[in-house]
Order: sequence, then C-alpha cells, then structure tokens
Amino acid sequence: MRRLSKEESRQRWREVRGLWNEFNPIGAPDMPEDEYEGYVGPCLRILEQGGPDEEMMAHLRFAFGNMGLKLHEPEALEFVERLKAWWQSRWQGTSV
Repeated sequence: MRRLSKEESRQRWREVRGLWNEFNPIGAPDMPEDEYEGYVGPCLRILEQGGPDEEMMAHLRFAFGNMGLKLHEPEALEFVERLKAWWQSRWQGTSV
C-alpha cells in the first residue's frame, strides 16, 4: 500500500468532505464547509481497510443518529456506492 504525502492526505480529506457536503443529510442550503467534518475520518478508515458496506452503513446510522436524523436506507446506500466509486477511482491502495 502506498503511503500518502501530507498534501495528498489533505487532498483526500477535502474530497471526501466534499462528498459529504454534496450528500448534505441535514439539507440546509448554506452549511459550513466543515459541518460533517467529524464523519470524514471514520469513512476514510473504513474505505482504507476495505470494510464491507454494512460497516459504512453502521457509521452512517451513527452519524445520522448523532445529527438527530432518521437514516433513509436507499439514499444512504447510494452515498456508500458514491464513496466506494470515488475511493476506487482515486485512492485505492493508499494509506496515511
């Protein structure tokens, strides 16, 4: 597994944070850029370790519960697929 440079690691973080911001489970139009910051790291760890979809769904259930939201499975599964596709196309085989 290739270790990322500090800048690559920051870029990877920004990209997955951007995916969370596009997903925007809270649904507010003008969210701070770092609104979902606390959920980025666990997503990256799950992806980096090749965790199963259910592990990512468990993280999303936790995140949604933490935000006081109800998880809608179809949208959550679609987000998991987006995360995996992003990971496979950009960062698979890397670690921090």
